[in-house]
Amino acid sequence: MAVGQRDIIDASGAVVYAPRGLSGVHARVLSGIDALRACYRSGTNVIGEPLAVLFRTDALKSVMPWDDSNPLMLDLNTYTRLAPLGDVVLRHESVGAFRVSAQSWSTRLAREQNHQTRLWQEHFAVSGQTALSRGDHVRGWLGRHAQVNVRRAAYLTLRVRGRLNR
Repeated sequence: MAVGQRDIIDASGAVVYAPRGLSGVHARVLSGIDALRACYRSGTNVIGEPLAVLFRTDALKSVMPWDDSNPLMLDLNTYTRLAPLGDVVLRHESVGAFRVSAQSWSTRLAREQNHQTRLWQEHFAVSGQTALSRGDHVRGWLGRHAQVNVRRAAYLTLRVRGRLNR
């Protein structure tokens, strides 16, 4: 896999957060398991939205079909099966943009994102792909709850500034 950071843009296309992604990950290459462990510990998808992720077609086909049992984690569910096949190369600069607006799922689903992230973390923890320490579990719980609050604060700030509407 190859992963890049991305910018968050508002409803008008103006950059509001740049660059985003790869939070707390400073390496240029990680094993796929280490990349997933970083997602677990941070309580969010540090790999990012599919717009910033590349992988070989044959590798993707080998992990199909999609697992949409946890719809907000569809991309992370796919990465969970794909990343362990090799290394993840990280590009610490923006390669695209992710738009947030009043109509975005993301702006309305903070509580559901927390729930579905918890479900992904629980599944990853028991998958046997890696051993997680007590510290990893604590960091994962803290990270998940911190992410919900960061998202809520960011969306509130954007809403107050009128940047979620076109």
